Amino acid sequence: MLREWISILRQRLGALAHRRRLERDLEDEIAFHLAMREQELRSSGADSGAAARGARRRFDNRASIKESTRELGTFRMAESVWSETPGACRCWRNC
Repeated sequence: MLREWISILRQRLGALAHRRRLERDLEDEIAFHLAMREQELRSSGADSGAAARGARRRFDNRASIKESTRELGTFRMAESVWSETPGACRCWRNC
């Protein structure tokens, strides 16, 4: 149990450290799935425009997909605290 928790912790800390690369990987993965879906639609007889529209409809909210994927691999609370720390320090110093 402890080993599993430590493994998850290491994975999530790594995700925080390599955020840009992971973001690119996620974009690439979504683009791959869009292209595959578009190809499936074309092979079933749809023209290029209809296939592209159908593929985009399948992944209609890319932002939502990306956000839910990010939540699986990172600590939302830790990221929030980290982003708010500079402002809190400035406020504390001025009080």
